[in-house]
Amino acid sequence: SYAVALTGFLIFLALSSKTPWPTLDDVRNMPWWAPFGGLLGGAAVMGMIAVARYVGVATFSALVIIGEMVVAVIMDNFGLMGFEERSASLPRLVACGLITLAIYLMVDDSEAGARTASVT
Repeated sequence: SYAVALTGFLIFLALSSKTPWPTLDDVRNMPWWAPFGGLLGGAAVMGMIAVARYVGVATFSALVIIGEMVVAVIMDNFGLMGFEERSASLPRLVACGLITLAIYLMVDDSEAGARTASVT
């Protein structure tokens, strides 16, 4: 799947990009944290393959979303990676809390369904 995605991405870039490709010097001078986005993406795919079958696709997807939201709020709050600082306001924190509650309800509901199915 990675080879297909990489090939499609390279074709898209070759056909649509009007800006020059990064040079070797650009790669040498990129921030130390830049490669971690790709590594985390790969870890997310491996996590989906390994975990989603046990917790369900909806629960796994919801966990990914809450993880992304929490990290995004932290990055915004501290202006990490060059982003403009935006405070971790009450509405943002409440949104993260509500999504966490939704995940709990999804997991609790799926466990209740599994208990019902095993009883019958």
